[in-house]
Amino acid sequence: MNPREVYGEKLFIPKQLSEIQDHITTMAGEAPLFTEITFYGYPRTIDNEFYRLREGLSAVKDKLGGSRFEKVVDLTNKAKALFLADPQSATGDASKGVTALMDVYDILEQVRGERYHAGILDFEGILSGD
Repeated sequence: MNPREVYGEKLFIPKQLSEIQDHITTMAGEAPLFTEITFYGYPRTIDNEFYRLREGLSAVKDKLGGSRFEKVVDLTNKAKALFLADPQSATGDASKGVTALMDVYDILEQVRGERYHAGILDFEGILSGD
């Protein structure tokens, strides 16, 4: 099931590096359950949140480059598997899942730093690293 088909435009997809980092931070704080109903009117489920993350990463694939993109996708898949294996945070796998998400965050931060120091402007014409 494609959550975007169910929730449409309500399901916000982050499309900039900093937006994806914000999304990861939120995910890390709500893992592994993701049970909240958002202000936008869709439930935060593990499938919805990881769908949003994967779509966001796809949107910045060109900024990441091929090898880093593959690495963040692998880490994202690993995090989801760990959350599913430990839905009650009983075995420590959920904590490992959060670590995997934060590894993705760190890679995005590295890319932002490289873009900033290279003087690459973001979509608004600002030097932000996005």
